[in-house]
Amino acid sequence: MDTLRWIFFESPLALALLAGFVNFWLLVHWRRSGKPRPLLVGLGVTVVLFIVQAWVETPREAVRRIVGELERAVEHRQIEPFERYLAGSFVAGSLGRETFIETVRAVLPELDVFVLLRQKLDVVAVDRGQVVATVYYVGNARYGDQGGAFKAWFDFRFGQIDGRWRIVAIDRFAVNDQPGRWERLSRRAGP
Repeated sequence: MDTLRWIFFESPLALALLAGFVNFWLLVHWRRSGKPRPLLVGLGVTVVLFIVQAWVETPREAVRRIVGELERAVEHRQIEPFERYLAGSFVAGSLGRETFIETVRAVLPELDVFVLLRQKLDVVAVDRGQVVATVYYVGNARYGDQGGAFKAWFDFRFGQIDGRWRIVAIDRFAVNDQPGRWERLSRRAGP
């Protein structure tokens, strides 16, 4: 089922290959039988499938979109996407939503991101209204007097709240193979 969802809703290339194969077969059928109706129906269905694919946002696509917006927010020192996409019940370690946002607000002015490349985004589990994703990064940044190249990963938990995808938790993260602790960052960013 996941493969069908990927073909019909997420991958324009896979849908184009499938539609091209089917429509080529219908073209051959038309040339042999002289009946153009199946080919016309096939072309119409192809157009409808591409329109549906453009309109439907799957959980995997929603995760990619939200993570991409948060990456741009970090690069441009913007807090608004964090406020928009963190659920009211959000937790990161022992930090709740408001404490986490205040920590990010305190860290962003001192953070210079020179390079931030997402290596991989793995959607590990998709359940009704819940998505767990692991995101891997490499980059180069400076925070205060520390800086340099880094590699990091984060485990995000997303939930569908009021019909919209929100980040419910950041379960774990690591920077340069060292497990991270939000509390340590929160104390460092605090007054």
